[in-house]
Amino acid sequence: MVEAYAAFANDGHLANSYIIEEIRDIDGNTLYKANPQKGPQVMSDQTAFLTTYLMRSVIREPGGTAIRFSDTIPNKDIAVKTGTTNKTNYMAGSDPEITSVVSTFYDDSDDSDDDVNHPSAAKIWVEYKK
Repeated sequence: MVEAYAAFANDGHLANSYIIEEIRDIDGNTLYKANPQKGPQVMSDQTAFLTTYLMRSVIREPGGTAIRFSDTIPNKDIAVKTGTTNKTNYMAGSDPEITSVVSTFYDDSDDSDDDVNHPSAAKIWVEYKK
């Protein structure tokens, strides 16, 4: 899912995802450094731009599903997409440096509607981006 959303932020090119960016030893010598490569074009740069523009409205415009978090990260260029089912919710988003996704899952035997039993992926994602 991260690579799919990264293509919007990457002018329509797939981006190779990675977890570890760099490893250094105790003396500061680099032992490993990720070398991300721009992947193939999977959509036009215009489509990527317009989709990113629309995804910014999710967190910046009244009526956006993540507008309640706009004050938490006010000065960042962020584009997000939220999603919910009866057993999961997710928030995918990007800024100029990174694309990330948080998903939370729960079983529907618990009908409570609180952050302990049904944690908000959006809250976790926003906290991570602060």
